[in-house]
Amino acid sequence: MLVGESPPPRKGFFYDVTTTAGPLSRSTMKSFEGFFSRKYSDREEFLGHFKLLGCYLIDLFKERGKTVHDASIREKEIAVRELNAFIQEVNPRFVVSVLKRTSKLVQEAVNKTHLARFRVLPYPTRNHVRHYSDGLIDVLSACYSA
Repeated sequence: MLVGESPPPRKGFFYDVTTTAGPLSRSTMKSFEGFFSRKYSDREEFLGHFKLLGCYLIDLFKERGKTVHDASIREKEIAVRELNAFIQEVNPRFVVSVLKRTSKLVQEAVNKTHLARFRVLPYPTRNHVRHYSDGLIDVLSACYSA
């Protein structure tokens, strides 16, 4: 399970195949292609496989463009509580915070469940694409390798 911060401020999001793929969507798809040794014909095919594998991307905040820096203490508490409930519902093997700045809140939600392993990866932009990809492949290896 990947945890982002919030949907983009204007339009689109990870699951929206009608908009241009953002860095997270592109890098995640490429990591899955590398790990599973397959080439997806498009994002729709990738997202179908992502779902089939039981993978999720969920945002900590539902409001478009909301950041951990501009969220109130109450909004952060609600976000942690809702993420914790979702983790308990879906019982993922791994929870991956895809932003370092949200990692404390995500880890708080994970720690309350004692169910999943936790990993922090940098958002895949500029110099962090390789680190994100390598880290995600490590998580996939832990989840899907025999």
